[in-house]
Amino acid sequence: MTHASCQDLIYVVNRYLADTVTLAEQATIAHHLLACQSCRKYLESYKNTVHIAQPLGHRPKFTIGQEHVSESMIAAILAKRAKKRK
Repeated sequence: MTHASCQDLIYVVNRYLADTVTLAEQATIAHHLLACQSCRKYLESYKNTVHIAQPLGHRPKFTIGQEHVSESMIAAILAKRAKKRK
């Protein structure tokens, strides 16, 4: 992931907060967050939701199943998407 869009952040937010993204993904996301106030607000809201739900014994399921997809597959999908945008 060399350039992250807002949609890309939404796809990996759970892994980003769990610190299971690659160093390259982490750097790309951090760069995007510096430039995008909307994503910073989204990330804060996501963290607050998880914090509120934890005492209830629930783990919010905001992901779309990407935890079952290999890193190489995610990279290939994002690369293809980036090509289409150009």
